[in-house]
Amino acid sequence: MVSCLVHLGPSLARSSSNIFGCTLRKLKKDAGSSCQTENDGERSTETKNGGERDGRNKARRGSENGGYTRRESYVSTTWAQEIVWLICHDADTNAAKKSNLEDRFPNLEHLYPGVKKIAKTPPPRYIKSHLPYGVIPADIWRAKCKVVYVARNPKDTSVSLYHFARLLRVTRFTGTFGEFFPHFTDSPAFYGGYWRHLRGFWRMREEPNVLFLFYEDMLKDTPAVIRKIANFFEKQLTEEQVQKIARYCSFDEMKQNSLSNMEWMKEAGFWMDGEGGLMRKGKVGDWKNDYTPEMSAEVDRLVEEKLTPLGIQFTYTSG
Repeated sequence: MVSCLVHLGPSLARSSSNIFGCTLRKLKKDAGSSCQTENDGERSTETKNGGERDGRNKARRGSENGGYTRRESYVSTTWAQEIVWLICHDADTNAAKKSNLEDRFPNLEHLYPGVKKIAKTPPPRYIKSHLPYGVIPADIWRAKCKVVYVARNPKDTSVSLYHFARLLRVTRFTGTFGEFFPHFTDSPAFYGGYWRHLRGFWRMREEPNVLFLFYEDMLKDTPAVIRKIANFFEKQLTEEQVQKIARYCSFDEMKQNSLSNMEWMKEAGFWMDGEGGLMRKGKVGDWKNDYTPEMSAEVDRLVEEKLTPLGIQFTYTSG
């Protein structure tokens, strides 16, 4: 999916249950949040009890100058998380080596480390999420928390999600990519579906508190994107610090870094044996190893129908 990173300030209200991997229907049932429907990410005022949505009661609170990060692909989010954290901590890689990325930059909707721990963390807070725009806690927008959204081309995203589905023990998915493919193209199971997810945040990209990035641009010129993110957070970095972050956050370095690559999930038994790890290749164009011509044509059709009219363009190959 796409990734969203948020930089939050002082307060975060209590919230609901873990919705990792759930459909929007279940998310609405569990969290009582208003769900996006066919409105491509616009907020709905309809709740499960038919009443008006009260943002103060239904959403976690963010504070002024807060921040939030969102993503479409699991590796791209992890990568952006570490970059954002280091930018906002003056490229202090020694501090980054003292704790897991999940502890420094927790997931809003996961049970670990949990919303209660997030709420007790002194500001500024750094939070990631996979939630679609339509169910993002409303206070995050009211408080103008800084939001970094990372999108990846749909073909590489689908392959990334396929391997992640096989990796997670809870999904119990052992099928082929061909069997997985319809779940990506037609199903809202992955946080409302790729197409709606991306459209919702794309429409917010001109907001001053939103930074919309593409994974492919991050790979092409990582130092340039680091400078762009630093400017967004109003952080002054020296060229030495930019290069230091780029080296620390290179794919090969992060793949070997147990504090960044979520290896604790393997040790806790959340990952299936023999399926590798969270970070596989990190390349643009790896989809060609799994796609048939018919699959490629179907995604091209969906992009033309759902995203091209909005001016969204993707890079599918490196170089």
